[in-house]
Amino acid sequence: MHHAKDRRTSIESPTSPTNTASSRTFLDVPTKYKPSCADGLWHGTFGALNADSYFTNPPVSIAIAFCEHSLDWLDHLLQGLDVRNITVYSKCGNQVPNILNRTTKVDLKNVGRVDHAYVYHMANLPEETDPDEVQLFLKDTYPNHHQVQLRRRSLQDVIQEAAGTTGFSCGSIPNWFNTFDRTTFLSQTWFHTVFNYGSEWSAWHISSEVAKFRLKKYNSAGGYAARDDVDFAGNLTFEKWFDALKLPMPHPVMPVCYAGTFAAKPRNIFASRPVWSTMLKLLERGDNVIEGHYAERTYAAALMPYLPIHVYERLMRLSRGFRMCSYTAGFCGLLYGCSDDINEG
Repeated sequence: MHHAKDRRTSIESPTSPTNTASSRTFLDVPTKYKPSCADGLWHGTFGALNADSYFTNPPVSIAIAFCEHSLDWLDHLLQGLDVRNITVYSKCGNQVPNILNRTTKVDLKNVGRVDHAYVYHMANLPEETDPDEVQLFLKDTYPNHHQVQLRRRSLQDVIQEAAGTTGFSCGSIPNWFNTFDRTTFLSQTWFHTVFNYGSEWSAWHISSEVAKFRLKKYNSAGGYAARDDVDFAGNLTFEKWFDALKLPMPHPVMPVCYAGTFAAKPRNIFASRPVWSTMLKLLERGDNVIEGHYAERTYAAALMPYLPIHVYERLMRLSRGFRMCSYTAGFCGLLYGCSDDINEG
């Protein structure tokens, strides 16, 4: 696999570290299984890994991060789902609107944005939770799908997939190709796109490249202004974030779930319980902080079971290259250009 400078990326075997706050296990994947561009894994769906029959309509509990946007879309969206409970985490002191389904309201400090609410839910999920009860995470701006690079999946599909063997599913997966969108003429990104134009994107990222992710500032697409004067960037790098969580960064590739909609089984959440407790404290640094963007890039890696090394290797070999963080912060590390015509040697 090559990036813009045409160098091979080394493949490291996954390890089973002892100093870890996660007890995730390896998924039992047949040795002969080889991901392909057609089976969905490279793109970010996990049906090919599912060894169990899906529930027709799995039970689901929903955690909603609420600040100020209307929730009048919720009752219609949930029609046909077996909703056991809805917990609305109110962050901004506003009145939670009436919802037809049974709802619990929890007031939280206005820190860490939606991620603080999500992580609070996972850190405090009762141990006696029905193991088949999928936990679905939504934010109050769910109807405002502004990330054109992502394809939103139906909630029914997301919940059913999370009820399967992997115990996790992402609500939005890449649906984009390398184009000249938001590139400056003759910039590094522009030249990189010339040589890789039209290559489709994957949900899998090169871990060592994602570790370089950094932002100096962020303006919310939902229109939220920071409600404090805390420095956005802080001093924590993405690598130090993983160290603080005692969560080994997966190698050589890791899944990333963008846009704040995902679902997971309780067992997956419980496997990383200490991670959520630490993450919750890190997200309390302020309202609009880079830690929230680190959390977004951590959920899938912390909630997905480990896969065998031959699967990771194959995902990389299927790919033409990856987006470099030195060119762009958005989706950096993401694999692109899936092709089944690869060298097996």
